[in-house]
Amino acid sequence: MNKVLIISYYWPPAGGPGSQRIVKLAKYLPDFGWEPVILTVKDGEYPYLDNSLQSDIDPGLKIYKTKSFEPFSLYKKISGVDSSSPLPVGQLTDRATSLKGKIFQWIRTNLFIPDGRVGWIPSAYKEAKKIIKQEDIKIVFCSSPPHSLQVVGQRLKKKLGIPLVADFRDPWTKIQYYQRSRRIRLAQKIDEKLELKVLKQLNHLTTVSSTVADSFVKRLPASEEKLAFSILTNGWDPDDFQSIQHYKASDFLILHTGNLNATQVPDVLFQSLQKLGNERSEGLSTIKIKFIGRVHQKIMDAVSHYHLELITEFQPFMSHQSVIEEICNASLLFSVVPDVPDNKGIVMSKNFEYIGTGNPILVIGPKDSDIARILSEFANSNIFDYHDVEGCKRFIGDSITKFNRSKTVTTPDSLRKKYSRVTIARKLSEILEHCTQ
Repeated sequence: MNKVLIISYYWPPAGGPGSQRIVKLAKYLPDFGWEPVILTVKDGEYPYLDNSLQSDIDPGLKIYKTKSFEPFSLYKKISGVDSSSPLPVGQLTDRATSLKGKIFQWIRTNLFIPDGRVGWIPSAYKEAKKIIKQEDIKIVFCSSPPHSLQVVGQRLKKKLGIPLVADFRDPWTKIQYYQRSRRIRLAQKIDEKLELKVLKQLNHLTTVSSTVADSFVKRLPASEEKLAFSILTNGWDPDDFQSIQHYKASDFLILHTGNLNATQVPDVLFQSLQKLGNERSEGLSTIKIKFIGRVHQKIMDAVSHYHLELITEFQPFMSHQSVIEEICNASLLFSVVPDVPDNKGIVMSKNFEYIGTGNPILVIGPKDSDIARILSEFANSNIFDYHDVEGCKRFIGDSITKFNRSKTVTTPDSLRKKYSRVTIARKLSEILEHCTQ
């Protein structure tokens, strides 16, 4: 069996979509003829911890870890933040308010290039060279962000000539938080040069949506060889859904999982519910809204503004498996595409696990986005613009009516299968095979 070195900063005990993506790929790649070898960071700074992912890791999987200089650790010492505190979610998406916060954000944005994990590059590169030799690695697969590890992959390709597949879960220099946390021109130019150097070296690029892929393809000059790329969406793991306890809830539960930042306030959802409450004789007494994960204060303020406190519940981050059980038993699952420029390629990983349940899905975002094209495959789901209150209200009202009559439409397995982690791993194995021929 050929071996692939997978380089990822996020790996258990880290939780969240980045860690899940790599754990699931490593789980299923052996089924298609590829043995993964993992290189990750030792004692990294993570926004979430989730030890439940350990159950997906084969005991025989080879995992190498190296130390990294973490600027956030230094920031915690300077600012007086508890050393055990997790890395804040939305650290760059939200504008800092304190002087120390603003200074740290400026330093992080303009001095740590390409990102705050640049301190991992030296040790990761050194360790990767050893692993490639002693494990007889055939190809390297780097999954980012952080994009610092793509620099590691580029150096390995240049030094050793080993094939390189770069996996981008997010854009690099065009990522949306740089539109809120402005960079100086020199920092932007240096980062763009790094990005271009990586794109010129790699054998294949994989990413989560066609819009993000197009943004990378356009970065290469017309004179350069055409960039080979594939779309590897995030997905849902059939194993995660095997032993779920299903129950029939009396209330219609609208659920969001994962963090929501300041650019994701679901005003249109709240306005729709407020109108529904005014139109229904029973008001909103049989409807519940639930948020699992960290949400920005703006979302909490909006709940109060629309007088929805009595039907809204906030819960902190939960383990991945616990979240799966929650979404399986929700009546309506919703997510919000960040309301920022160039957002059409943003496809949150939670949407694919929503798809795995077969339950109805409501997304707030651009009607011509990548997630809109995906949702168009499912008759029970829809996407609404940030201001389409009437359309959103009708959809929720129809969903409630079907729920009350026990006629909720579930998406069939045949349509959901293409987004399973098994299918995604098979597609990656074919890419690895092609790049090593």
